[in-house]
Amino acid sequence: MIKDAVNHLKKARRTLIITYIIVVAIILNILLLLHGVLFNFISSLLFSYESKSSLSEIGDSFGVINSIFSICAFLALAYATWLQDQALKDARASLNQQNENLIASLETLKISSDAQKRIGYGTTYNHIVSRLESEHQRQLRGKLYTLYETKKYDSWEQDDKEIAYMLAANWDICGMLAKSTDLPDRYLAEHYSRAIIGCWICAEKAITERRDHRKDPVLWQGFFNLYEIARLHRVSQDLPAITFTFK
Repeated sequence: MIKDAVNHLKKARRTLIITYIIVVAIILNILLLLHGVLFNFISSLLFSYESKSSLSEIGDSFGVINSIFSICAFLALAYATWLQDQALKDARASLNQQNENLIASLETLKISSDAQKRIGYGTTYNHIVSRLESEHQRQLRGKLYTLYETKKYDSWEQDDKEIAYMLAANWDICGMLAKSTDLPDRYLAEHYSRAIIGCWICAEKAITERRDHRKDPVLWQGFFNLYEIARLHRVSQDLPAITFTFK
């Protein structure tokens, strides 16, 4: 802050000097011009021809003085121009420095933002894992797999369907959490693609029936989004497809 204030004062002083020099140069030239005109006019009125010859010499001396002042005025203008050029160079340097400081600040903010995002990702991922790794969810997944492999869907009881509904709701919450925090797809796909795809395959008919019953085609859409992410992940990694067979 103090450095900026000092630089501002220097620039203001330079501007004042430039303005002063230009004004003085203009005034000197005007005075010298008026002086020559007045001198010639007065001499023509007051002095004889013989006197005018001697006065002309004096006038010539004023002409020399006028030339000297003109040169001084030219040098003053040249110096003023140089000062202005230096001021512009300083302004450009200051602007470049400000741009560099701004870029550095933006990079610092980006690093801080990325760090906060990673912290947020970790928090969200841990919360999702705690939901998926609970003993209750593990038991439900085991029951759903067994149902799918041992009973055709037409013979499922309502309690069997409720197992699919509870798992779908839990996966849906996990999908919405991941989407709301922009959690990278790989966080869940790398560790839970098998569980996600397996649960979707086993529960898909129950989910479709529930959607039709409620007339809500996007019911548990978060679960479906996770399924698509997991499926694409396994395809991109050349992992084997997940299948279930009836016993």
